[in-house]
Amino acid sequence: SSGINAEYGKTEISSPFNPIHKLFIDSFEELGLNQLITVPTHIKGKTLDLLLTNSSELVSDAIVHSNANLCKSDHSLISFKVKANKVTKPSLRGWTISFLIVYFDLII
Repeated sequence: SSGINAEYGKTEISSPFNPIHKLFIDSFEELGLNQLITVPTHIKGKTLDLLLTNSSELVSDAIVHSNANLCKSDHSLISFKVKANKVTKPSLRGWTISFLIVYFDLII
């Protein structure tokens, strides 16, 4: 059988004679994407699920859950954390809009 195996942080093709697999791996590596899943994600022992990023430092705690009770699939559940800055919008609380002043010369 063929598939993609990730061992020691390097993605390898288990079927090196399949040019489509090699092209797939090369395409995301050429784009500067790193595969963060390093263990099998399928019940047949292949790494079929990918977690790709161009900023590995922003992704942490990637876990492949092998417990079949978490989801009903032949693929394992993958969880991870993403570091992100919280963006807040300024609050309009306490502000009131006054329609008492109208600039008629600006209205066309």
